[in-house]
Amino acid sequence: MLIVAESRAFEKGMLSRICSLCDDRLRLGSEEVGNRTLKTLQALRLRGADYPSRKGISFEVNPGIGIQILPYAKIAASPK
Repeated sequence: MLIVAESRAFEKGMLSRICSLCDDRLRLGSEEVGNRTLKTLQALRLRGADYPSRKGISFEVNPGIGIQILPYAKIAASPK
């Protein structure tokens, strides 16, 4: 069974119960980088894996080309 839902559609307690029923959990989002909007995909939980090996991937969907995975790393500035 595949369930697709926005997390804010559920109360916190209900969302927690729904998540506990899932074998795999993916989070789809988007980020602004310069003048581009990149789609992001994070594996929050994968059945059979100790921890997802990557924080996530960034990609674009282009007509005529398809999905392009982009090399994108987020760097946090150190506090002064």
